[in-house]
Amino acid sequence: MLVSHICLKAAVSGEMTASRSTIIKAYLAHEGPQTIRRLYEGVINRFPEQFAGVSRHKFKTIYLKNMRDFKQITMKLHRGEAPEGMSEKEFTKRAIAEKKGEWLVILDSKVAEMQLSGKVDLDVNHQSILDHIRNESAISKDFWEGRSNQPYDWRAVLEAAGRKTSL
Repeated sequence: MLVSHICLKAAVSGEMTASRSTIIKAYLAHEGPQTIRRLYEGVINRFPEQFAGVSRHKFKTIYLKNMRDFKQITMKLHRGEAPEGMSEKEFTKRAIAEKKGEWLVILDSKVAEMQLSGKVDLDVNHQSILDHIRNESAISKDFWEGRSNQPYDWRAVLEAAGRKTSL
């Protein structure tokens, strides 16, 4: 049995508190690449309490966008399978002309390995990590906008304080 599956079961039963993004990453590690629609439906059906009140729009604009910004997932245009008798090149040209296709969500290989090996810290408060990153990077932004003459390396400051610089 996969460790991520155990983490998912524990998150559902309430034994561990896992953030929504952690649940999404564990689900992707266990199930493999999924289209946005299938990923959303799978997560909603499997974890109704954790994702209560989350619309598909919110799912995309908040959770998937944050994971993409932290390079934990990549998005790739998926046009489906070519029908029999049609070459892949012909199918791609026709699909581009018809503007058909869905976005495929692919979990980064390092993140997937971490999820499958069980080295996932479920008790981390991701919001506090994001708040620290935003606060420090805002100070750095002052230099680039001309409000300060002193350059500020927010990443080095967070690393010196022993804090995470990404999720």
